[in-house]
Amino acid sequence: GCCHQHAHPGQWRHLFAFSVLNNVLPFAMIIVAQREVTGGIAGIFMATAPLFALLIAPLVVPEEHFTWRRLAGILVGIAGVAVLTGANGAAGTWRAQGLLLASALCFSLANIYARTFLGGLHPFVIASSQTIGSLTLTLPLALLIEHPWSLPAPSGHVWLAVIVMGMFGSALAPLCHFTVLKRAGPVNAMLASIVVPVTPVLLGAAFLSEHLHPREFVGGLIIALALIIIDGRVFGSLRDRLLG
Repeated sequence: GCCHQHAHPGQWRHLFAFSVLNNVLPFAMIIVAQREVTGGIAGIFMATAPLFALLIAPLVVPEEHFTWRRLAGILVGIAGVAVLTGANGAAGTWRAQGLLLASALCFSLANIYARTFLGGLHPFVIASSQTIGSLTLTLPLALLIEHPWSLPAPSGHVWLAVIVMGMFGSALAPLCHFTVLKRAGPVNAMLASIVVPVTPVLLGAAFLSEHLHPREFVGGLIIALALIIIDGRVFGSLRDRLLG
């Protein structure tokens, strides 16, 4: 069906609330938590986001249904992330771990909120509006807290890195994410958090000549198995062959 290309005034409050849930709150909590925990530990906690979505989405999104296969796949995926990242290093305090879990919950609630209240909008509208909403909140805070005018001027390489990160991480990635959210629902959209830890490992090997450790191979295979379990078609085909 056709979707609205522009947000009407009544939807802006939903877009603003979504910006808080999906950007401002979770990233603020992640930044605070990562002062104590390693990136690997943070990755494990972030991988719990689809678990929250699986448990909550069926309660409010009619087309979402809880299945034991999805639950098993997500739990296997979390285990795969733990193996991939090594599950070692600073685990942080209970407060840091609670903040990471709360940020994962925020991401899940944000996707459910967007599916419920912003489903009629084009993914491009949602992606651009959340950026505007987040910037409206975070820019004044950054000016008050960081005093950027007192810091050394960034180099050309830093500006280039910011521009590239903005193009791919802040523009293209959300557009892809909200397209999946619109077509496949919040649980499937949140499955990306299981795959995210695989990406730097593969990119590091491809572009930075980093060596892959056996642990990373095993973790990647477990994550692949998790996605196969969640998809269900391979096991369904095997069951049909055995019973047929």
